[in-house]
Amino acid sequence: MVAYDCYAAGDYKNPAEARHSPRAIVQIINEIALRAGTLPLVVRDALIDEGPLWQQFQDRLAVAAGTLPTGALLVIVIDAADNSVTAAHRLGERSFVHRLWRIALPDNVRLVMTARSGRRTDVIVGTDDMRIDQVDIPAFDLAASGDMLRAAFPAADDERCAAFHHRSRGFARVQAYALGLTDTPPATGPADIDLDQVVERAGQQLSELFDDVLDTALATIEDPDARREQVAVLAAMARPARVATLASVMGTGEDSVDWLIHDLAPGLLLTSDGVGFCDEDFEQHVHDVVDGTDLARAHERFADYFSARRHTDDEAARLLGEHLFNAGRGRQLVDVVLAEGVPTAIPDGLRARPRRRPGSTSTASYG
Repeated sequence: MVAYDCYAAGDYKNPAEARHSPRAIVQIINEIALRAGTLPLVVRDALIDEGPLWQQFQDRLAVAAGTLPTGALLVIVIDAADNSVTAAHRLGERSFVHRLWRIALPDNVRLVMTARSGRRTDVIVGTDDMRIDQVDIPAFDLAASGDMLRAAFPAADDERCAAFHHRSRGFARVQAYALGLTDTPPATGPADIDLDQVVERAGQQLSELFDDVLDTALATIEDPDARREQVAVLAAMARPARVATLASVMGTGEDSVDWLIHDLAPGLLLTSDGVGFCDEDFEQHVHDVVDGTDLARAHERFADYFSARRHTDDEAARLLGEHLFNAGRGRQLVDVVLAEGVPTAIPDGLRARPRRRPGSTSTASYG
């Protein structure tokens, strides 16, 4: 199985990453190459010519399929495909997922895409002439809910498992937040919450659970303005964000940011790439609780921080434009682009390639 994650801890909203673009196909080709032993694909640091790229994908898919043992399948999974479509719409572009449906798959290759039920039609638009099997993923049944609870609390009895299931209505995400778990449940339950608390929390709505997570994580910050500022910075951050960057923009230490990330689990996720959101529901809740003025100020702070470092820091050079734009400083963004051109601080030409804003005819390199 080869999987491509279109959400990527909220990274899909970062134009510098462009997880909706045809470059996703390059990554998928190379993931297949790792597993099937086929040739990888190296592309030039320039805008991709889509025609040859899709032909390369078609050809390499056929080669990879030919290496499989009899009866084996190669499954390509596009997870959270609706996020890719959303990101493409924001930039006035087209997501790669729509063209991917049209690829002629070898007999031993399968394509699977996941999406939220309410956005499913966005992912399959234009495929009325095709046979696509649509499968709804139901909530957990009692047995699955019991397995979920016992993954964290092995000693949970049948009565508590049943209460956990009925209070959460079998919704996996509610259960995960009630348990305080990230994607991978630990062998034992979290030290700061007991089994009865978990069962009680399972009866809350997601929004209530999210409020609890935020209130608990920010409880040590007495100044309400400072609390709002920190939440606004999280809402404004381009993912994945460096801990050092968040600390500087928040005006605190890296240790404090580390603790904040820990306390906001499972809403926030820290990986080797940086800080991101664990899921879209929590990300949206953070945006919903932030005032528009506070959000604009947070973008201002990011813009000021990155502006001072854009000539020496690749992160600053990549993300400055996005924060200038969202802070309402479009004129400054245009001035920077016209005066400086392609950012010299970005060693990877793929990330330095021009980005187009919806409805624009010129290109901007910063962001």
